[in-house]
Amino acid sequence: MGGLPPWLLAKKSIVLRSSDPDYLQAVDNWMSVFLPKIKPLLYQNGGPIITVQVENEYGSYFTCDYDYLRHLTKLFRQHLGDDVILFTTDGSGTNVTEAFAVQRFSEPNGPLVNSEFYTGWLDHWGEPHSVVATDRIVKTLTEILDHGANVNMYMFIGGTNFGYWNGKAFSKLC
Repeated sequence: MGGLPPWLLAKKSIVLRSSDPDYLQAVDNWMSVFLPKIKPLLYQNGGPIITVQVENEYGSYFTCDYDYLRHLTKLFRQHLGDDVILFTTDGSGTNVTEAFAVQRFSEPNGPLVNSEFYTGWLDHWGEPHSVVATDRIVKTLTEILDHGANVNMYMFIGGTNFGYWNGKAFSKLC
């Protein structure tokens, strides 16, 4: 469920991460409590939060609902203001230059950022440990840094989730 509460599935016809009215009502209810708690922590208010991620990997999600994305943007702006930097994260393949060209198209002046540089891959319970070659990671990281970009390494180590969680969040370098 990607962090979404399982009770959302009580309505069998609900369409998650879409402009489904029932889903949006749940989002609005949650964000009207959560986002005001974030606002004083924003960088422009003297806090440590410099950007806020609105959605995650939505470009590969089946609904591709632009009304939903517009709703989220309006909702976040309503609670956080116009000065906060909002972003989303989507995978773009392995060509660093092309990925940053896409980012420059959307944001011509801001800093280049790779918010999810994968240093490994997740393991599924009972399957072989997933390993990414160190030289491949070093090569790609060097390319990112050569572009003068900022990078968030995702992730050196994860954990295990139980119950209604996804249960596949372990990754490490080498």
